[in-house]
Amino acid sequence: MNRCKGVSVVGLGVLVVMLSVFVVFAQSTTSPSLPTARPAVENIPAPGLLQNLQLVGSNPLVDPLLGIPRGMNAGLAIAGNCAFVGSRNGFQDSLVLDISNPATPTVAGVLSHIPGASARELKALNDLNTLVVENLRRGGDSAVLGIAKGSIVQNALQIYQVPSPCTSISGANLKATLALEDKPHEFFLWRDPLNPNRILAYVSYFSPIFTGRTGTVDIRVYDLTGIAQGPSLGTTDASLFRKAEFSMTALGIPSTVAVPSTFAGTATGAQPPFAFDQTVHSMSLSTDGTRVFVSAYNFGFYEIDSTPLAQQTSCDPTTPTTTSPTGHCLTKLNLDPLARYNYHPPFESGTHSALKIPGRPYVYLVDEDEPGACPWAWVRIISSDPASMSALDPGSLSPAMFPAQFGAFALPENNLENCSANVAKFSQGGVGTFAAPLVTFSAHNPLVFPNLVIESFWSGGLRVVSTDNPSLPLEAGFFFPAPPRDERFCFDDTANGCFKLQTHPFIQQRPKTIPEILMWSYPTLKDGLIYVVDVNGGLFVLKYTGPGAEQLPTKGICTSDAIQNPGFTPCQPFN
Repeated sequence: MNRCKGVSVVGLGVLVVMLSVFVVFAQSTTSPSLPTARPAVENIPAPGLLQNLQLVGSNPLVDPLLGIPRGMNAGLAIAGNCAFVGSRNGFQDSLVLDISNPATPTVAGVLSHIPGASARELKALNDLNTLVVENLRRGGDSAVLGIAKGSIVQNALQIYQVPSPCTSISGANLKATLALEDKPHEFFLWRDPLNPNRILAYVSYFSPIFTGRTGTVDIRVYDLTGIAQGPSLGTTDASLFRKAEFSMTALGIPSTVAVPSTFAGTATGAQPPFAFDQTVHSMSLSTDGTRVFVSAYNFGFYEIDSTPLAQQTSCDPTTPTTTSPTGHCLTKLNLDPLARYNYHPPFESGTHSALKIPGRPYVYLVDEDEPGACPWAWVRIISSDPASMSALDPGSLSPAMFPAQFGAFALPENNLENCSANVAKFSQGGVGTFAAPLVTFSAHNPLVFPNLVIESFWSGGLRVVSTDNPSLPLEAGFFFPAPPRDERFCFDDTANGCFKLQTHPFIQQRPKTIPEILMWSYPTLKDGLIYVVDVNGGLFVLKYTGPGAEQLPTKGICTSDAIQNPGFTPCQPFN
């Protein structure tokens, strides 16, 4: 692998020079089929392999100090003609890209980060000129920077007003930094269809194991209405904007529980016992705001009734503490605390995200294992029909009360019989191991339409999934980008593939091997084009050309992690 012999300081102009080559692939349309196995990264030609997708443009997001891709990219948000890309570590700013020409997305500026905190998740509401950045403290990065826990606000929601032009955004547009009560993980922005200016942020507080959460609350809801359009509030307590909270711990479900593994790994024998995490990883909402679709990691999937919050009726904002609650803002739909759809154990994976399929009685349920061990994690399609259920009726047999699986979408790499071969195929000369592989073929963040799903699939690249038949989802397209050969910050969850973090003469953590494909962000559709971020590879812009492409709107912005058009998801005309 080539290494930089010296350090040259370059300006943002190098980013234009380093742009990936603009390529449009001429191809015939391929019918949906069983998923495609991915080649090892060393066998993927530049700029990548595609089926039913055209590569329109890309940007490797080059570090201006070293002149190589920066790595450790995170969430994506789009407003106007700007894309905003966060960082998984606490050393990098969020980037502002001009995407007015999708063929040449260009870095136009930065949003300064909170030192030692990861700007992990970003959401934008285009018509409200609002950008929300979720920051979470990274203990190791803070230690490197000498920032003691609690000495500065690191766990926070930053709310920006996006100016015109959006490329001029800066710290001057930061309207509020809401200091959160604990370490967050993900969040969802809901908008009231009866009052489009009303914004509720549902924030998950996930895992004392994985994130260092100290409290017991799983979900908090904050009212962000008007903050981006109002006067600057500076740094203030998020509790002042809190509308409700929810905790399964209050109902007697412990945050973690030790579970012996029943899965015998095919390369190194049985997995050891491990601690299952039963807290909320993420959540999404129905368009009317009355249902919360909860991903509770090793505890599975369940639904919460949020009708009082949606309809702004008087309610108790505290978390229910009994199985027969009354008058609470958030109440588990099936009052039995143990009632949920769950498939853990045997596999050490986690329910990551749950998105309602628009107009259909199903939830697209994503499982994740980061990085974990083979067989990693995949997608399940389960039942849910809020419109047909009797709210909080214990006698109801609604699918939402008792969700069941209809189908599943998994990659060839997820098959148990392929685990031993996967180790040899993806270990890059033995650097990777069964216990700590360099890859993770796990589902991650989806953009969900009625019959198509565009999904980041970690090392599986970008996949387009046809859900025409929910019992047998099929692959309608894929994109495997050729990854960079070097980067400033290696993906640190695969420590066996990274050199030790260096702090002199500057902070860096270079990779030992070719950085893997790690397609990560929620895809966003803007004016008919797909925008998605890879942790290592940067920003990609693609066009889907396969079956069902006519379902994708050619104007506007579509997102599954925020309500862009009140009453619709991921955008008009779907609900």
